[in-house]
Formats: sequence, C-alpha cells, structure tokens
Amino acid sequence: KTFRFNSVSSGGYFISNPNDASLPFWCFVYIQDSDGLVSFQIYHPEGEQRAVEVMNRIHGVIQNCVHRVNQQLLLESLHRNRTASTLLIPSPKKKITIVTDLEDITDAPHGK
Repeated sequence: KTFRFNSVSSGGYFISNPNDASLPFWCFVYIQDSDGLVSFQIYHPEGEQRAVEVMNRIHGVIQNCVHRVNQQLLLESLHRNRTASTLLIPSPKKKITIVTDLEDITDAPHGK
C-alpha cells in the first residue's frame, strides 16, 4: 500500500492515500530536524491495537527509507572523497579476532 505524506507545518505531516480515497485511520507524523526524532499521533476506529499495528507498518517504511538514504549518502561521500567515513569503520571498542592459523583452534582442548 502506498501513502502520501502531506506537509502541514514545519516538520509535521499527515498521511493520506495517493488515490484520494479515504483511509480507515488518521495519522500525523512529526520529524524534528535537530535530532531526527520521529513521533506519531494516530487514530484507528477499530481501537488502539489496530492503531499500533498501522503505526508499526509506517514506522518500518520510514526506517527503511532512512537506512537507504544513509547508505546512498555514505557511498556518494566515499566515491567523491575517496575516504571512508568513520561510520564505515568498526569501533575500536569492539574486539575483532583474526585467526591466522586454524590449527591453533582445532588443536586446542575445548573449554580453554
């Protein structure tokens, strides 16, 4: 299903059907530019549980779009600058183990 995001104020949108048919719910989405926070106000006549289901679907669509745009921006930057962003480099806090000799693993007694 396709939704149209119609701007209503700075950072505010309401969701509608692109075919101008009415939706069985209403939803306002607010995006704060300063920190990227996305909040929803949603109503569904079938109740709160149905509203949460619709909100989760819309949230998933937004997450997928944000992820895709971020990937494209990082790849464009990498191509343009020929330098990898720090976002593409593993954090030094994460321990990375490199195995150079498989015999060290296979010959070691289990539990050590």
